[in-house]
Amino acid sequence: MTDEQQTMLPTGPTAAEGRAKTDIWDTVRGALAGVLLILVFLATLQLYFAVQELIRTWFADEYVPIFNAAFYICVIGGSLYAIRRYLVRR
Repeated sequence: MTDEQQTMLPTGPTAAEGRAKTDIWDTVRGALAGVLLILVFLATLQLYFAVQELIRTWFADEYVPIFNAAFYICVIGGSLYAIRRYLVRR
């Protein structure tokens, strides 16, 4: 290349600098996703135990095991659906 051609090249961040900025944002996004997953997990546990309390409050003692079993089946079914839908890649 001649000196004239070299001066016409655009100056800006190099590819390595661009990758470094992308890597930092990927790390920040990953950390944020991790924190949000922990919060979702804690909220899910709280909801799980709150539903158990509601079942004990709303239904007569002899029907509590039946509604608990139905609730557990729904939790298992929803969990399997979520695992199949979001975690298993085809």
